[in-house]
Amino acid sequence: MPSKKYVVLPLLSLLLLLGGVGWHQYFKTQFQETQLNRSVSRNLEGEIQEMDRQASRISKTAFRELMSKPLPDAFYLLDSGQLCAWGSNKFVPDPALLEGTFEIKYLKNHRGDYLIKKWVLDSGRLLVGLLPLLEQYKITNKYLQPSWNRLIFPVDGLLISDMSSPTGNPVCGQDGVCYFKIKVSDSGVVYSTDYAAISLLTLGVLVFVLWVAFFAFKLHQEGKIEIAFLIGLVFIFGIRILTIRLGFPMQWGSLSLFDPQAFASSSVNVSLGDFVINSFLVLCACFYLFRYYNRFSFLKKLFSTTRVAKLVIVVLLLTMAVFSFLYPYLFFEIISHNSSIQLDIAQQVNFERNRFWAFVAILFGTLSSFLFCHVLLRLAIELTDKSHFRFLLSVGIALLLFYGYCMLEEHDYTITIVVSFFYFLLVYLLKLYRSFSKISFTTFLYLLVTITAYSTQSGLCVRKFSTESTTAAHARFGNSSLVGQDILGEYLLSEAIRKIEADPFIISRFANPLLPKIVVRQRVQQVYLSSYFDRYATDIFLFNSLGEGIGNATAGTLSASLEAIQSGSVKTEYGGVFKLAGTSGSSARRYIGVAKVVKQNSLVGFVVLDLSLKNILPQNVYPELLVDNRFSQFVSARDFSYAFFDNGQLVNSFGSFNYRKFFRKEWLNSSEVYSEGLLLDGFIHNAIEGDAGEVAVVSSASYPFRGTLANIAFHFLIGLLLILCWMLAYAILSYWNGIKLNYSTKIQLYVYLAFILPLIVVSAVTLRLVSNSDERKIEKELQDRAQQLSVGITPFLQLSADSLEGKRLLELRLSELSKSFDIDVNVYSPQGILEASSQSEIFNNQLLSNFMNPAAWYRLANDEENYLVNPEEIGLLRFSNSYLAMREPTTGHLLAILNLPFFKSADQIDKNEASVLSNILIVFVGVFILFSLLSYYAVKWLTFPLAFITKTLRVTTLGVNHQLEWKADDEIGLMVNEYNQMVRNLESSRVQLARTQKESAWREMAQQVAHEIKNPLTPMKLALQQMQVTVQGDNDRKKTILMLLEQVEILNQIATSFSTFAKMPMPLLERRDLAAIVDNVVGLYTSYS
Repeated sequence: MPSKKYVVLPLLSLLLLLGGVGWHQYFKTQFQETQLNRSVSRNLEGEIQEMDRQASRISKTAFRELMSKPLPDAFYLLDSGQLCAWGSNKFVPDPALLEGTFEIKYLKNHRGDYLIKKWVLDSGRLLVGLLPLLEQYKITNKYLQPSWNRLIFPVDGLLISDMSSPTGNPVCGQDGVCYFKIKVSDSGVVYSTDYAAISLLTLGVLVFVLWVAFFAFKLHQEGKIEIAFLIGLVFIFGIRILTIRLGFPMQWGSLSLFDPQAFASSSVNVSLGDFVINSFLVLCACFYLFRYYNRFSFLKKLFSTTRVAKLVIVVLLLTMAVFSFLYPYLFFEIISHNSSIQLDIAQQVNFERNRFWAFVAILFGTLSSFLFCHVLLRLAIELTDKSHFRFLLSVGIALLLFYGYCMLEEHDYTITIVVSFFYFLLVYLLKLYRSFSKISFTTFLYLLVTITAYSTQSGLCVRKFSTESTTAAHARFGNSSLVGQDILGEYLLSEAIRKIEADPFIISRFANPLLPKIVVRQRVQQVYLSSYFDRYATDIFLFNSLGEGIGNATAGTLSASLEAIQSGSVKTEYGGVFKLAGTSGSSARRYIGVAKVVKQNSLVGFVVLDLSLKNILPQNVYPELLVDNRFSQFVSARDFSYAFFDNGQLVNSFGSFNYRKFFRKEWLNSSEVYSEGLLLDGFIHNAIEGDAGEVAVVSSASYPFRGTLANIAFHFLIGLLLILCWMLAYAILSYWNGIKLNYSTKIQLYVYLAFILPLIVVSAVTLRLVSNSDERKIEKELQDRAQQLSVGITPFLQLSADSLEGKRLLELRLSELSKSFDIDVNVYSPQGILEASSQSEIFNNQLLSNFMNPAAWYRLANDEENYLVNPEEIGLLRFSNSYLAMREPTTGHLLAILNLPFFKSADQIDKNEASVLSNILIVFVGVFILFSLLSYYAVKWLTFPLAFITKTLRVTTLGVNHQLEWKADDEIGLMVNEYNQMVRNLESSRVQLARTQKESAWREMAQQVAHEIKNPLTPMKLALQQMQVTVQGDNDRKKTILMLLEQVEILNQIATSFSTFAKMPMPLLERRDLAAIVDNVVGLYTSYS
């Protein structure tokens, strides 16, 4: 009868699976539009009630107290129609939207969908609460993503509209008042994660796996190892493939780990979570093989084959071992080519979720590779009959076969070939493959060699794929910014033209012929040409409505300029933007932008922008925060140098690399520079050829050697921590099972613990201290910049307050200072309202409102602080925001608040931390390797006396023994002294034992002699005495008998003496003063006499 578990487990698994599917179906079907409206209405009512509770607390607070501290988030206070307090500066509703008698209403704008509720307070003041439904931005990128209020909406993918919309179902409150309508979008509802269904299905799969494990274990106990292995393999991977085909759990919820947009490499590894699970299953299979391969029955057949067959099998095994060693390399390749996950520890310290699991997958792959590789190497070495020549020959043939595969598939796996060759050689020559039969220091050495080999391969992999990424970035930068179309530049230029055409100031200047036009050039240059165009040399031409130039540097009419433009231009997808080919001896790209200035349907002038790529590499990079997803790939890196070549001759060069001195023109004839790039003298160069035959070369510093060492050290440290965990687990299990570790193993374990744990703590503390130091340094730099900027801004503050013209001059001044100091600058009024900004696009795109951060404003305006740094965020971007109070020198009156948002602060701190961590890792591993060598000899030196004494004690007997010599009065010296004393005692005991043995022998002999003498003497004596009685008259006979009786008596006395000697007690040997004893005896006889 089968065991109950073989029946219960599959039934339980089936019930869990059906329960999960049923729950998920119910979860999906319950969100039909009517049920969805009910759920949203219920959640919305709860949020509104919470707003009412907060508003009630605020209304009971005195106005003076309200003005002394920030309001709760999403609350705003208006006095006489003017905003006087706000709880958030992310979005502030226009006071005009709050007019009317409504209590609550729906608001939709570029920043999303909101519900606005207002409460009337004392003195006519108005409290407004803002409840976000959907927050979004005009720009969408990795920092700015739409965000649904999950407290209200259980699903995504809905369309929200006001009550006037003809479609959609209304969402109403308990009082019957409806606020807005919702409907399912055409793309369908994006359901939130169904954790209950996923949990049930996961448990069902795990129970089924447990049932398979029990079944395989039963076969294993019966000795059917191969069948158990194959059944487990087929069932487990069959289940895995089935779950992938069914889309579990990816299609059952929005789990970030199973998001194919973050990572997807194949139909099997459809997400990072699937990749981790698959690598873990492979690890389980490899572990079983590693643990029980020696019990596989087919191994006997392998060892019984002919010598030639064995050689072929060895070559195949070693070829498989090389592919096994390649296995973790493929993990780096797959992750680097199919995701944006940063695997370079020298570039990023923080381990966000996907990065952590990527390293976990690599760890699983590395462990699988080692276990499988160990099995193959062990079998291969045993099959070579331990012949050096056969093994080396087989390794050579295996590597040649692997190289042939690389050539056939056009893969470059040189790293694996080189590292695996030295790894196999060390394992074979040092006989490390035997070390798992008995845990010893050789086992530890084997593991150290292994993690050194795999970490070396990992570090070189990171170097290779980072270089590939740099080459790809060179190509993108060259095609998008040098010889091809500047996609992002064209879009930004078209946006600038649109804004120029709509600028009232520019329109008024052109409409009035008496007003000077020079300020128009300044405004266009400073306000509308963002920092992205710093890479271009810009000329601004102004024309009146007749096409005549106005104060232009060159003569000519607009019609002549337009003819020249049309004859040599290429159309772009944006109206008013033309691309011209660069002239020889100049840059390879030139753009013309034409803006028509119209007032009341009447043409009043033209603004023509002439942009040519210039020969100064810009230091100010266009903020990535303002780049939409469709242009993100065209954002260039600031560390690139580039040059233009015409017919092999250098035309212009830009950046830090000296092309004229170090770049040879014959390198342009190499095909390598156009493909994977040339790596020479610490730089990597890539050439890009344009449509017109022009060649641009992009260069940047090659991957640093320190970065390679840091990644090797990082992966070495991970392996070392695994070894440490394994050693601790082994020690605990040994203690639990009553197995005692030998003394040298204990010393080794304690030494490494005493070394590793403090070093890890010191490294973590050092990293934290350096991070804090960097933060303080950035804050100090921001404060110094703010102080310097305030000096240049103060004279313009009064002008800004007096007139609109003064405000425009302040904006121009901010733009100049921003470019000079390479930082964005904002100026706020004492009331916390934006006056001017060097990066007005952040406010124009409504990423932030025109109001200051309320917490910072209260501290500067009310608490009268002079400077502070506040951590803030826009979307997912976290950055440092510094504020400086600009006060009137004599009265201390607050004139304005200078704000310096440092968007790169988090990245800079990350880079500094990565640099520090790289140095720590390199030093850590270097010290560890050196310390390992020293500790090996230290352990041998510490255990040598013990081993020597042990060896001596093995031959210590009662015979001749030699004393030990130790020239130190330490613990070993004390032990040696005790040993020598023991040897002396043994020698004394040996002499005493010899004497005792002799005495014992004499006693036994005397007892035996006495016994042997007395036995015949008694009958002899009786016979003689009887003869003496019978012989009466014969005197001679009497004398003879009497003599015989006397001799018998003498013999009897002798026997008695022997018997008495045998009965004497054992002598007690002790030291006595013989002279004193003699004196006592002499004195006794003297007194007697």
